Amino acid sequence: MRQSVAQFRQAIPSPAAFAQHFAERYGGSQALTTYVSHGGRHGGTLYLEASLYLDETSGTPQWSLRSLGPSWVIATTAPQPARLATTLKTALLQQQKRIWQTNLPKSVKLLVEEEVSGLNRYSEGHAYFTSSPDQFEIRTNYGPELFRRAWQILTLRARILEINDLTGSSD
Repeated sequence: MRQSVAQFRQAIPSPAAFAQHFAERYGGSQALTTYVSHGGRHGGTLYLEASLYLDETSGTPQWSLRSLGPSWVIATTAPQPARLATTLKTALLQQQKRIWQTNLPKSVKLLVEEEVSGLNRYSEGHAYFTSSPDQFEIRTNYGPELFRRAWQILTLRARILEINDLTGSSD
C-alpha cells in the first residue's frame, strides 16, 4: 500500500509544472494578436530579435552578434499578457528551466548584415523551433541557407538562448 501511495505521489506534477502547463494553455492560442497589417503576430509564440553581422572579406565567414533583444516576448490574445508572462517565467525558473524550454513555439528574428561588393546588404529571417533549438525551421523570403548557417553557429546560438527574461504583449 505504501509503495502504491509513493508511486501515486511521484506521478503528481509539482506546482511549478502545473503552473507552466496552465500558463502555456491559457496563453497559447495561435490566433493573431491583431491584423497582420497592424503588426499582428501569432499568439502563443515566444519572440526574440537578434542582429548579426557577417564578414567574409578574409575569405572565411566571421559571424558576430551586433545586438540582442533584452527579453523573450510572449504574444498572446489572453487578457493581461504581463501577468501571464510573469506566471510562465516564475514556473520555469522554479523548475530550473530556461525561458526557451517552454513547450510553446519560439521564433528568433535574425537580422543579418553582410558586406557584398562594397555595399551592405540586409536580410531578415526567422529560426523557428518548439522543443529543441537543434530541430529548427528557417522562415524567410530570402534564401534560407544564410539563416541556416547563422543559426548553426553554436556560440551565437548559445548567446541568444542565454536570454532568460520574458515579457508579455498583445500586439
